[in-house]
Amino acid sequence: MSSYNDAIQKLDELVNYEHTLDQPYNADNYDLDRFRRFLADLGSPEKKIPALHIAGTKGKGSTCLIAESIIAAHGLKVGAYLSPHIESYRERIRINKKDISSGDFAAAFEQILPALDKAGKQAEGAPTHFEVLTALAFVAFRNAKVDVLVLEVGLGGRLDATNVCNPIASVITQIGLEHTAILGETIEAIAKEKAGIIRKGVPVFLSTTGDAGKVVESACMEKDAKSHCLGTDFSAGGVGKSEEPACGMRFDFKIGGFEINDCVLSVPGLHQVDNAAVAAAASQTVINSLGGNFNETMLREALKDVAIPGRVEVVREDPVIILDGAHTSDSAAALADALELHFPNRKHIFVVALLKDKSVKGVLEKFAPLAERFIVTETAHPRCLPVGETAAAARLTGVPSVAEPKPEEAFARAFSLAGDDCGVVVTGSFSLLAVARKFLRENL
Repeated sequence: MSSYNDAIQKLDELVNYEHTLDQPYNADNYDLDRFRRFLADLGSPEKKIPALHIAGTKGKGSTCLIAESIIAAHGLKVGAYLSPHIESYRERIRINKKDISSGDFAAAFEQILPALDKAGKQAEGAPTHFEVLTALAFVAFRNAKVDVLVLEVGLGGRLDATNVCNPIASVITQIGLEHTAILGETIEAIAKEKAGIIRKGVPVFLSTTGDAGKVVESACMEKDAKSHCLGTDFSAGGVGKSEEPACGMRFDFKIGGFEINDCVLSVPGLHQVDNAAVAAAASQTVINSLGGNFNETMLREALKDVAIPGRVEVVREDPVIILDGAHTSDSAAALADALELHFPNRKHIFVVALLKDKSVKGVLEKFAPLAERFIVTETAHPRCLPVGETAAAARLTGVPSVAEPKPEEAFARAFSLAGDDCGVVVTGSFSLLAVARKFLRENL
């Protein structure tokens, strides 16, 4: 019987595009037909459970976790599949709002081993790291007898391994310029890849607008998939900070004849209100189509009970220490807005490490007006940008900056400088958040 560590060791031997991103984005490298054949050897678990499928550039992970909370509150057993993780692969596979146990992860891996060994001996080769994780998730969800899945797309949409699912509703969140070397250099090209999750006759819920929204709505028309747009078909109004919890939000939600006022969302940031609205709209369709009764009481309870690790996550209050995986210009802007809203008139020490394919200049420029100083570092992630390159970009912002190659030393310096009027924000890469969590456990 494989242990959890055995499973991780075997997974790490597989081709991992998350670590390289240098493979051409085509059906040869991201081969869904090959992946379906692999799943067929496992009994095609992806076909057994209806899914809410979520793509986008910004907010898709948060939207998944909010939808998970709403659907679970209405009495359905929900399995959620997310990426990336912060510290453990177990975070990617959730059953009823809890990370999968090490034992259940290992048991699911043991079930896929024969198919993995068989595939490795065939000419087309073994599936990729992400494909095997996705297959493992489908098997684990089947083992747990969940009622419905909430699936976050890993990359793009059209060729993503999650796009073999059986959706009863789809979501496309905000779309921006990310992974341009892979998905395309324009918003329209990227939107077309995201719209690849749209299925014939399956309703689509959108928070993306502008040129990207036009591309997605055109794809909906081609697939005879009814589109539901934020601001037109459903809305979030009356937005403001909540008093309890202190770092939460309040808003009014309306879709069709369903309207509730003064909802409390337990996570900070204006951007999370849009994510909550699209999650609620899509969840209504999912819950009602599976025989449930989408209702105000359960929605209110669910929104108050959302936890989103690594997204404006306040891990300490004295001094304030915040973890956020912002790694694009858009996500950096959302983080900056949340900091201004919830911590007004305050500067922050930003500890930053970024990956090579990110817009370092764009991210740092969003943080600069709120930065007391930048402390830049690097992690062991294969795609992490060398600290010297990040430091050079930080100096161009005009903010006092220092380079600390070892993240533990960067944290120690930042925390020693923090005080009542100056917090610490650790950001730029989920790999940096993982090191920060370990450091905080061991030192503070």
